[in-house]
Amino acid sequence: MAVLRQWGEAGVTGYREHLWLDYLFPAAYAIFFASLIAWMDGKRTISTGKIPIIFSFPLVAGLLDWLENTIHLQLLQNPTAINAVLIFSAFVISSTKWLLLFVTVIYILIRFLKLIMRET
Repeated sequence: MAVLRQWGEAGVTGYREHLWLDYLFPAAYAIFFASLIAWMDGKRTISTGKIPIIFSFPLVAGLLDWLENTIHLQLLQNPTAINAVLIFSAFVISSTKWLLLFVTVIYILIRFLKLIMRET
């Protein structure tokens, strides 16, 4: 409620009007990171025939981001009737999303460094 009061009605209206961008962004980063992992691990994946589990991390994070956005939208429909379960769910979903993205970025950085080291 404190955040909504700080935003004011104009801020909430602006958030609702631009929420579609917040649905577009997760698709963009999920596809980008998954493609980067596929490119970096392409030879290893082809030789073993196994797709690394890390490939799914950015895709799952993107889906969780969509779910989090949907919960935020639901909470904004009736801000006076704040639902503690939805707020806690959004927190868990957001934390999981960020954990998956953190692990993804660390993995990409390590793979990138290994690729650079191999070429020098």
